[in-house]
Amino acid sequence: MSFISRLPTTTSRLGSRAAVLKPTAAAIRANSSLSGGPENKALNSILIANRGEIALRVGRTASQHGIRVTTLYTDPDSRAQHALSSPFSFNLGETSAYLDGDRIIEIAKKEGCQGIHPGYGFVSN
Repeated sequence: MSFISRLPTTTSRLGSRAAVLKPTAAAIRANSSLSGGPENKALNSILIANRGEIALRVGRTASQHGIRVTTLYTDPDSRAQHALSSPFSFNLGETSAYLDGDRIIEIAKKEGCQGIHPGYGFVSN
């Protein structure tokens, strides 16, 4: 399957026959390598800024896709599964540290994470 055949298309009607499907101009621009097309969108590392079951699920899915996972935990969570699930795990200290967005971003940058997954609940707000 060629690059062009995977792009969104438009259809026009000519009489009773449908014209040949052509990629939309916007689809071609969005998928070109000059505009950071699909080749440049893959993440290879993320930081999960959450805890508990959601951190485990996100981490497991990311790992299955070859994405390196960095997790965060606080003192009360130091023996929790999400804290032990990644070799790249950082102790934030007190529980309120989950709300310290600047510190979380600083850790993500220091670890070379390309994305941050906020999870659900109070951390994502």
